[in-house]
Amino acid sequence: MLPLRPPRVRALAHRALLGSRAPLGPVTPLSKRLVRYATMGPGADPATVEVCARILHACPRAVRAGWGRVLLDLELDARIGELTMPTAVIAGTADRLTPLEHAHAMAAALPHCTGLIELPGLGHMTPVEDPEAVTGVIRGLVEEYGTSQAPHPSTTQKPHAKEQTA
Repeated sequence: MLPLRPPRVRALAHRALLGSRAPLGPVTPLSKRLVRYATMGPGADPATVEVCARILHACPRAVRAGWGRVLLDLELDARIGELTMPTAVIAGTADRLTPLEHAHAMAAALPHCTGLIELPGLGHMTPVEDPEAVTGVIRGLVEEYGTSQAPHPSTTQKPHAKEQTA
C-alpha cells in the first residue's frame, strides 16, 4: 500500500505502520487523502472517504494495532482450499491492499469458486464503495446455493472461475 521501493523497505514500513499504537489524531484533509489512497478507488465519494476516515480514527489504538498484527500474519494459501461452499471472489481493480493478481490466485485456489468479479476503479473497500454490486453477488450466491434443493458443493466438480466485470 505504501509507494516505497525496494519491496523489503515497503514490507518493513507496512509492519511498522500496521502494528503501531500511535494516535491518529483528528480527521484532517491529509488523513482523508491517505485513507482514500490506501483503501479506496480514486473516484471514491468524498462523503464515503470521510466516514471511513472517522471510523479508522475512532478505533481504539490497541484494537487497531492488534488487528494490524493479525493482518501481517494472515496467510490464506494454506487453508483456502478447504472451503467447501460455493464462493465468489470480489475485487476492486484499484485495490492496493489485495491487488488483482491476489484475487486471481484466490479464485484459482478455491475448490468451488463461482467466479471472480472485478469492480472497475474500486479499491479495497468494495462493500462501502459499491454496496449494491457486492450485495448483488451475495444475493446471487444465496439464490443459487442457499436452498435445500441446491446440490452440495462436495458432490459437484469445481467450476472454472469465470471473470466478469460489474
